[in-house]
Amino acid sequence: MDHFFRKGDLATASVARRFVVPALGDVAAFLQDERVTRMYGREETHEFWVRISGAIRKYGMFSVPTRFTLGEARAIAQDLDEVATRGSPMADRQTAVVASIDGSMARGLC
Repeated sequence: MDHFFRKGDLATASVARRFVVPALGDVAAFLQDERVTRMYGREETHEFWVRISGAIRKYGMFSVPTRFTLGEARAIAQDLDEVATRGSPMADRQTAVVASIDGSMARGLC
C-alpha cells in the first residue's frame, strides 16, 4: 500500500488498503491457531471466537474486505434504507453501526 502511495498511484493504494486490515473472518480464523490458544488460553480464545462469530452473523459486511470506494468523489449520497431498519433492538444496533461507518466513510476514515 505504501509503495503505491509513494509512487502517486492513489487508486491502487486505496484498493490495497482494503486487504491490509483484517476482516472479522480473518480474526475468527486466527483464533483457531494453536499458537494463539497457547498464548492466550483455550477458554479465552474460544469465548472471543464465539463473540466474533456472532458479530459475523449479525454484521456480515465486516467479514470480508470492503468493495466500497469513493474514488475521486467530492460529494457522496448514500441510501441507507435497507440497512437502517426499525422495529427491534437488533435493528436499532445495526442502524447505529451503519450510521457510524457511513459518517467515517464520509470523513475519509474508512
